[in-house]
Amino acid sequence: MKFHTYIQRLNIPNNVKNSILDEDFIKKNPIYYQHYPSLFATAFSISEKELNLLDIAGFLYYQATLFTDSLIDEKELSKFSLITICQEESIKILTSVYGIENNFWKFWNARRNEYLEAIFLEKELVKKQIVTLDQYEVLADKKSSFGKVAIDCLFSLDAKDNTLHEQLLLSHAYFSTAFQLNDDIQDFKEDLNKGQFNWAIYLLNEQNIPINDPEILEKYLYIRGISKKMYQLGIEYCEKALKTVQKIHVPKWKKILLDTKRTFETAIIEIDTYLEILTSEINLSTKKVANISIQ
Repeated sequence: MKFHTYIQRLNIPNNVKNSILDEDFIKKNPIYYQHYPSLFATAFSISEKELNLLDIAGFLYYQATLFTDSLIDEKELSKFSLITICQEESIKILTSVYGIENNFWKFWNARRNEYLEAIFLEKELVKKQIVTLDQYEVLADKKSSFGKVAIDCLFSLDAKDNTLHEQLLLSHAYFSTAFQLNDDIQDFKEDLNKGQFNWAIYLLNEQNIPINDPEILEKYLYIRGISKKMYQLGIEYCEKALKTVQKIHVPKWKKILLDTKRTFETAIIEIDTYLEILTSEINLSTKKVANISIQ
């Protein structure tokens, strides 16, 4: 890990270093978050040294956002020092690359504002009876401001093509919606208990099921076909993301999109298999009851 040596050399407390480099924490998140700018770097002219620094800064900033989420959701005040240090170290790296007058900082401020807007928007959507898919897309895009910073970083070093920058951001927005759909399925019970906005919960609420048990409601998520429809929608967004960068040389990014699409396709097959088994068990139980009644 390129950031391991860098972080070990920092003049910060050892317990903070251990938290940043915690293997369990790192394994819980997609490996490509450790080198996010590298996913798009082949579309730009950038040195290896600069790219390594951007990858490290990106990972630190990503960790800061996760620690912030924990602080907001779990009220874990112990995360405050980690957030501060990760943000400071990330900004120090970025300042060493761009200085303080570069247009990059305009992007930085915009993405920071988007992240804050996402926090408030998520709370507003919980209160709404009707939420559109467009609003959900906006939320997913704003929540993924970290990813857009990676693209902004590269463009700020090689600002030769505004269209390229816009296409990459659009592709990223489509992917962010697909990623959020998957997250909402995976975090269904957790978000239900916390009262957070979740597209799966929203769609299930539309069906007016008079049950409050998260375990049972999660089963309805599959039985009523909601999870399958969400994965199908996620596939559509992955395809849009791929189409947007079709003529752009970003093989690592395209691989992420294809891998995500295949993951969703596999999930749909598993859902269909689960429903077949469930239907067979129900039919078998029905036959047994019928046989007992006849006797």
